[in-house]
Amino acid sequence: MVVGIRDNPGKADRHAGRAGCVNGGGRSFLRVGPAEEDERRVRRGLRDNRPRLAQGALDGARWRGELAEAGLAALCEMSRIQTAEDGAFRPPGSNAYGRPGGPARYAQQPLDAWAQVEATLAAHTLTGDADWTREAQRAHAWFLGRNEVGRPLVTPDGGCRDGIDPQGISVNQGAESTLAWLHTDAVMALAGLVPGPVDRHRII
Repeated sequence: MVVGIRDNPGKADRHAGRAGCVNGGGRSFLRVGPAEEDERRVRRGLRDNRPRLAQGALDGARWRGELAEAGLAALCEMSRIQTAEDGAFRPPGSNAYGRPGGPARYAQQPLDAWAQVEATLAAHTLTGDADWTREAQRAHAWFLGRNEVGRPLVTPDGGCRDGIDPQGISVNQGAESTLAWLHTDAVMALAGLVPGPVDRHRII
């Protein structure tokens, strides 16, 4: 939907500073239909990397300012969905996502935490709103043990487990998950939000 936006620059960003809804209930989704249908698209439309469409809109807003409001609203809704009862980040599980009864609880995957970090950092870059950096820190902490099982997915050797299943932390440790962690930690370090890239001793 926003593919090629960098090749078609339009309006300059006119929406910086208009976010402020990390804990809100934004409903529109990239201006593709009525608000109620847009919210359903957020809930059912993507299986992995759900915040990436919002991120694409926010990046594209540098050239087409009208994308900013929709991207921020979509990310607000995703952030609300991805919050556990105790306030910790909880990516919707990939099992039966979008079926009746709300998002599945498992399996939670590192790809979604990585996507949330990059999308919220894009929102902060666009708006300057510190709430979005706190949201990025919340998703980053999911890797390190601030999750519903209270255990880190990051391993002592710098790898990453494949997610959280009904039985707890996955015993598998694939390349995709490890790369998701390494990239997440690196972008947080570049943003100045953690001490340095891939600090293996920062597990909590």
